[in-house]
Amino acid sequence: LHNGLFNPFDPYVWKIIAVFMAIQPVFFLGGAWFKRARWFKTIMSVFAIGVFLGCLLLITFLVFFAGSFHDVYALSPGNFGDIDADLHLFGGSLLLLKILFYGVLPPFCVFVTWLRMRETQVSHGI
Repeated sequence: LHNGLFNPFDPYVWKIIAVFMAIQPVFFLGGAWFKRARWFKTIMSVFAIGVFLGCLLLITFLVFFAGSFHDVYALSPGNFGDIDADLHLFGGSLLLLKILFYGVLPPFCVFVTWLRMRETQVSHGI
């Protein structure tokens, strides 16, 4: 395996750029919100929010789909029923998560950063 020439038209490059453009406003918000140890506090905040949302999602999943898994222990290894139908059920959720991650999170973070900067400038006379 060798390094080839950089191809800016490779879809993988554009995927990395899109993720960077979605994550950068989060760190911009952390830089405006925290006074000291901005990077560390931003990482810890993102981790805490992720754990909270994961637990909330798990509880919601268990409440809504508890009856769907009554035979989960009766399945033998290699016999998982119709997994394709189950994965199709969550296809819309993946699309919704992509819309939230790429389309809602960056503008929200930039807007909250703008509000925080406006508050800081007014209150501190900068």
